[in-house]
Amino acid sequence: MRKNVIFFILLVLNIILTGIATADATLTPSVPEFTVTIFDSSYNTEPTTTTNPYTGETVTTESSRIEQRTIEFRIKNEPFTPYTLSNDPNNWTVNYYYNIRWKGHYETDWNNLYLVSDGYPTMDYGSDYTVLSYECSYSSETGLDFEAGSIKTNLPIAAEVDFQLESMIGYISRQYAGDFGTFSFPYVFKGESSGWSDTQTITIDAASNGSSLSSQNPSATSEQSGSQVDVWFGLVAGCNCCVAWGGCCVVCVCGVLLA
Repeated sequence: MRKNVIFFILLVLNIILTGIATADATLTPSVPEFTVTIFDSSYNTEPTTTTNPYTGETVTTESSRIEQRTIEFRIKNEPFTPYTLSNDPNNWTVNYYYNIRWKGHYETDWNNLYLVSDGYPTMDYGSDYTVLSYECSYSSETGLDFEAGSIKTNLPIAAEVDFQLESMIGYISRQYAGDFGTFSFPYVFKGESSGWSDTQTITIDAASNGSSLSSQNPSATSEQSGSQVDVWFGLVAGCNCCVAWGGCCVVCVCGVLLA
């Protein structure tokens, strides 16, 4: 009888420990397949008529032309269902995110489009594709103003712009990094990343009536491919996370990727 009780206890402990190990394991996402397109999305406003509340005068605003271009990413989804990861006393919802980085075609340094504190675009779980669209104001003289997350930049006429995407499975939380005042609890992404996709390039031109490249068999180019990563929010100058972790940051642009 005693042996049976001991066996039962060991069996229960094994089930619990197996469940914990399974809960801690995060799936590794595939390198995303995507297309990026830029097109003319300009439109005309409707004329309006209002009454000045103080004078009673009728004020008419004529129709005007709003010049803009839309940069659109169409990403092929892989099967995924969000799930809960228990880490007593917290429960975290594990989601499937996409990260984007960009650079000028003739430079070498990449820029992340999102800070960890912004949050990352989430997969459209109800569709085969996730579509991310960015409407940008446009001028034939100054070019295109590209804005997303915490990033805003101007892309001049005839600019060639490179994009790469990576998939991420995990969750975002705040974690203590040391006594650094308001930077003591930076945002951190906990989970797995796919590594960066092949490069897609668009050109900013006056027509912009549909310029795209697709990647059917992208390959990972990041050293972090298929590995667990912690992505921290930091500062480009005087990064507090670098200080807190003894200078072990790998990347310190718009966020910090810890080895």
